[in-house]
This record gives sequence, C-alpha cells and structure tokens, in this order.
Amino acid sequence: MIDVARQLTEPFAAARRDSLYLVARDYARAAIRADSADAQGHFELAQALGRYARGLRGVERMRYGRIIYDEAATALVLDPDHDGAHHVLGAWHAEVMRLSGVTRLLARTLLGARFLGRASWDSATTHLERAVALRPGFIYHRLELARVYLDRHRNDAAREQLERIATLPVTDVMDPVYQREAARLLATLGPGGR
Repeated sequence: MIDVARQLTEPFAAARRDSLYLVARDYARAAIRADSADAQGHFELAQALGRYARGLRGVERMRYGRIIYDEAATALVLDPDHDGAHHVLGAWHAEVMRLSGVTRLLARTLLGARFLGRASWDSATTHLERAVALRPGFIYHRLELARVYLDRHRNDAAREQLERIATLPVTDVMDPVYQREAARLLATLGPGGR
C-alpha cells in the first residue's frame, strides 16, 4: 500500500494517497499483533504514519510524531541494523528541526509533546548516515541525507550524495523521481569544488 501510495504524486490524488497510507497503517498494526518481535511491522507502521503525516500541517503533524518515533525506535531495538528504521528516525529528527519554533511551542503546549525536545540535527545526520552505510545503493536514503546536509549548510557533503545518486541503478519504482529531485538540488548548488 505504501509503494502504491507514494507513486500518487499529483495534488488531486492526495486523498487517495492518504487513504492508502491509512490502509498500510492497519496492515502494519495487524503484523505487529501477529508478531510484535518482528522489526518490520514496527518499521512499516512508522513509515506509513510518517508518510501520512507529511501531508498534514504543523500541530496536526505532531500528533503522529510520538507514534512514529516510538515505532521506529522499537524496530531498531529489535533490529539495530534496520536501514529503514534508521531512515525514519533520521527523517523524524529532521522534520521536527524544520518546524518553526512557534509550531514546536504550540505542540509542546497543546499536545504535551515534550518529546520533541529530543530532536536534533546531529541525530538526523547520524541515523541517515547509518541508513546509507547499511544500504548504500538505496537512492532515497542518500536523497534524504543530502537534504539534511543542505539544511546544515554542508554543501560539499550534500553534493557528494547528490552526485552519487546519479550513478546508482534504479531499484525502486520511485528512483527516477528521486534522481530528478537530486539533479534539481545539485543544480541549485552550482558548479562544485571541494
């Protein structure tokens, strides 16, 4: 369901895409009920909710933040080398850090979301670097890491990831989209030099 949903990129398909992420959420919960000691179910739940939450705004998005964080962290307890769980946690840290201070304050005040204080750029970088190390040929890991490097003004490190993406084989249905996004980001960096 997640793979189908993430291909629906047109704005008019948002409702359909979100409904598929919620179906994926239900399947992941069923997988966890069937075997709570399997990291994959926890990862899929975190991924489904994370992708669903990205379509929401500010405080609404934060309502899902704790579940996403907890499920990805549980997946890593069960399998410390789960590249997808590292990616989700890295993306979680980055998404929280990208929120405005006002949105984070509202989330802490209205939702009691003190756990947002755990978010850091260092953790975002560490988890995404680990995801890339565990699965170096997966384009989406490298793209998310490049975005974090750009957020942190580490342009040379971002350029390295973006250039590498262009050399990787397509292994996922979304890879051509991710490669185009990587090329677009690389173009914004202008001519390189180390």
